[in-house]
Amino acid sequence: MRTFALALGLLVAPATAQLSANKDPVAPTPRIAEDGSNLLQVLAMTFDRVPMLGDRVWYQAVPQDQGPPRIVRYQERIAVRPKPAGLDPERPGDFALTLLAAGELGTQMSASEVSLRQAAFRDHAGFLHYQRDFRVHDVRAAEANYRVAPMGSILKNGRVGRLFDLIPVGEGRSSYRLLVDQAEQVVLDWVEFDGQGRFVAAMGYEKGLALGAGVTFPGSTQWWKPWVELRRHDDVGEAGAVLGFEVRTPETLPRGYALLSVRSARERTLGIDYAVLVYTDGLRNFYLCESSSSATVGVLDPGTSPQQLVTVKRYRIGPVVQYLADYKGRSTLLFGDFGEPVGDANKVPQLLQQVIR
Repeated sequence: MRTFALALGLLVAPATAQLSANKDPVAPTPRIAEDGSNLLQVLAMTFDRVPMLGDRVWYQAVPQDQGPPRIVRYQERIAVRPKPAGLDPERPGDFALTLLAAGELGTQMSASEVSLRQAAFRDHAGFLHYQRDFRVHDVRAAEANYRVAPMGSILKNGRVGRLFDLIPVGEGRSSYRLLVDQAEQVVLDWVEFDGQGRFVAAMGYEKGLALGAGVTFPGSTQWWKPWVELRRHDDVGEAGAVLGFEVRTPETLPRGYALLSVRSARERTLGIDYAVLVYTDGLRNFYLCESSSSATVGVLDPGTSPQQLVTVKRYRIGPVVQYLADYKGRSTLLFGDFGEPVGDANKVPQLLQQVIR
C-alpha cells in the first residue's frame, strides 16, 4: 500500500485556500456574525491559528458489506502551536496528534487491530489533522455548496459555544452540526450526517481543554514533521512538464466540486514521481494520484503485458474506500468523498474511468 501512504504524505500540507479569506496573516479575524453569514470565512481563518491543548474523542462509522456499520472510537490528544505572526503564510504552525486509546462501540476490538490502528494513526497524523478534522478548504466553494443556519448557544465544560448547522445545497452531500467556541471562534465539537441522514462521524473535546493565549505546551511534545517533500504547481500542464508525463483530469466532476490544488512529490525509496490532484466542494475532498510507473508490473500473470490489461483494485482503509488502477504503464489512485455509492465492489467509479485511457 505504498501508493496510499505516499498519497497521504502528499496531502498533509494545508492548502492555500484557507488564507483566501484574509491574505494578511497578521490582520485581525472578524467576529462571527449573529446570523452566521461569515461563519465559513472565519473558520477558514482560525483553523490551525489558535493555540490549543487537550483531549478529545473521535467517532467514525465504518461501513460493512453486510449489516450495520462499525463505530470506531479514538481517544486522542491534540496540541496546536501557531506560527509567529509575519512568517510565510504558506508555512503551517506546529501540531501534535497522539492516539491515547482505540476501541469500538458494542464490541471488543482485537489486540492486533488496536496495534494496527495505533501504527496507522501515528504514520498518518498529518493527514488526520489537515484532512479529517473539520476544516474549510475553500471559502467560496463552501459558501456556494452549504447554507449556514444558526441554532443558538450552549455552555459546555465552562465555555460558551455557538451551534450552527451546515445544510448542503442539493442532494447527496453530508450535513454538519458544529459547536464553535464563542471566544476563540474555532470548531470544537461537530457531527456529520450523510445525504440520507445517517451518522458518519463526530468529534468532541473533553474537560481540561486549554485554548487561546496562555497555553503552555509540555517540553516533551513531539511536533509533527512532514516526511514527503511537496511541490506545488499552478496547473496540470505545469505539473506534467515537471513530471515528464501527461497529468489527466476527469471530464466531468460531481456537482459542486472543483480543482483545489495540484501537487507533486517523489517517493524516495522507489524513485517514482507522483501528481496529486485535490478536488473539493469547500468542505469535503477527493483525490486523484497519478504516476507513470505501473504498480502491478511483476505481479501480472506470465505472458500478460501491462499495456494490454486494465487492473483495478479496491481497498478499504477504515472509512476510506480507494481504487487503484494500472493500465498502459500508469497507476491512478482515487479516494475520498466523490459522491458515488461504493457498496458494489465490482463497480469502477466514473471518475476513475474518465482518466484511464
